[in-house]
Amino acid sequence: MLDSPDLKVLATKKLQIQLQNWVAADFPAMVREIYSTTNKQDKDIRNALVAAAKEHIDDLLKVEEFKEMIEEFGEFSAALLVVVRTSLPILKCRNCQNRNATHHFCSQCY
Repeated sequence: MLDSPDLKVLATKKLQIQLQNWVAADFPAMVREIYSTTNKQDKDIRNALVAAAKEHIDDLLKVEEFKEMIEEFGEFSAALLVVVRTSLPILKCRNCQNRNATHHFCSQCY
């Protein structure tokens, strides 16, 4: 018989398979369901959603329900923001080497 950790692994694998058949309109309901029935310790299943959202963010931002869901589920939004931000290149100001540059120069040198 499967115990709780085994069931969580199985649920995560099933979710990852379901996420391969991507439908942006279905995604907000999936996030709501999973974030309502799991907790912060269920990182694997939640991270699967965050990874899928990052991969499909352009499509998701066209779905009004996704935008509403972002406001509703702060934990998901925060996790997505961290994942997206860490995948962006870090820009340094050419003048002072400040790491908060938006293009080639920071706001102080611009």
